[in-house]
Amino acid sequence: MIKKVIKEDAFYTLAWSVAYKYDKYNASRVLPELAGILSFFYIGKKGREHLLFYGCWRDGCREGMRKLLSNDPMIQRLPDIIRQIDIDMLYYRYTIVDTTYKDMQDIMYWLISTYRPKFNDKAAFSDSKRYRDIAVKETEMRDDQVVERFPRR
Repeated sequence: MIKKVIKEDAFYTLAWSVAYKYDKYNASRVLPELAGILSFFYIGKKGREHLLFYGCWRDGCREGMRKLLSNDPMIQRLPDIIRQIDIDMLYYRYTIVDTTYKDMQDIMYWLISTYRPKFNDKAAFSDSKRYRDIAVKETEMRDDQVVERFPRR
């Protein structure tokens, strides 16, 4: 992630991973143990149907995914939402946001406001109130990339 602040505005650039079909065994190998945001969606004839953006600040993406989609009711997060998701049709991608929790809050707010995913309540999210305006540019990593790459300025 790259962040640039100009006067009272914040500009973020994210590098999303490629989209992966959900498989709990593959996810444990693919996802990093770094803080980030998980994006869950279905892929249909009209493109992506955004279901949920999920921030993994303390646990990191790998552990966050494990706890979110666990069958164990003692550790499962958001069980009411997870029961409504068709795991067989589920795709996910991730982006690393390891600067500050407030940066993740701003990016989550922008993503939820922009894409209006089915299971995120826009009214329950707010930005960090540090900036007048927040803008996010999204890029996507290629299949062969292991590390986020951003265009040179």
